[in-house]
Amino acid sequence: MGRQIGQILVSVHFGDITQHRVDAYVVPQFTNCASFGGVGGAIHRAGGTEGLAEYDKRAAAKPYEFGAVDITPSGGGNASYLLHG
Repeated sequence: MGRQIGQILVSVHFGDITQHRVDAYVVPQFTNCASFGGVGGAIHRAGGTEGLAEYDKRAAAKPYEFGAVDITPSGGGNASYLLHG
């Protein structure tokens, strides 16, 4: 199931998202940059901690504003990138 928006195909998948091969996962982040439970925790457990470690390194250098989004390599799993937002 998908919808083409310009050159981007947006699709909705059901089930364990870590089992779907996708370009990127959107990882929910909280103001304290924690993302270990729920969806964020499942993504990090499935793909390793490289993406989270890179995000933490960037956030320590310059804290993110509310609503900011960053992209990091996933570190493994079925996605190439993680969108932290």
